[in-house]
Amino acid sequence: MDALRQEISTRRENGLKLDHRDDFLQTLLLKSHMDSPEEALTDEQILDNILTLIIAGIHVRKS
Repeated sequence: MDALRQEISTRRENGLKLDHRDDFLQTLLLKSHMDSPEEALTDEQILDNILTLIIAGIHVRKS
């Protein structure tokens, strides 16, 4: 999880619009800022969303 926290931090520091990646993390970062910068997702909220997606994927795969 430290690596994911570091990636979130790095992308925020480098500027969201400068990073042209097309992945779930970038979508969460951009979407939260475009809707309302005051209500942007925190790093922990983004981490929780990504972990939920990973766990859901594991659960579906095992079913």
